[in-house]
Amino acid sequence: MIREARLEDVNRIGELMGEFTQESLGKYDFDINLEHCKNIAINYLDSTLICEIDNNVVGVLAGEVKENNLDGSKVYHELAWYVKKPYRKYGISLLRELEKKCKDWGVSHIIVGLMENYKADKLTELYKRMGYVPMERHLIKTIGGGNGSPTSKAV
Repeated sequence: MIREARLEDVNRIGELMGEFTQESLGKYDFDINLEHCKNIAINYLDSTLICEIDNNVVGVLAGEVKENNLDGSKVYHELAWYVKKPYRKYGISLLRELEKKCKDWGVSHIIVGLMENYKADKLTELYKRMGYVPMERHLIKTIGGGNGSPTSKAV
């Protein structure tokens, strides 16, 4: 069953986001902070869907609805789409349900991302079959720095 996330789902959503990080972001030198993942889940609870099988949360599609910088329309920006391996067949259903919800929310565009890992080409083709078109590409470089901010100064 696919449904909107509720507050009692936050711990499981945080765990799924941690699993997503391990599986998809492992080579990028990111640490997993489950408390931070739970806070993200709380902040975007009203724009998150989950997949629940036998009273167990096995998938999440989390994102945020925000204003398009160009015209002020509403855009849904996907932050995490992850379904545990034994339940991956429900992933498309999550995305289809999100598309329906976005129409209800007055969203004009959905922006999804994908990691440049072993399944990037496969996911790109899936998105294209579903009507998504490539828009932007991001690159990353690990430079250290940790918890510093642009305004922090060395003592």
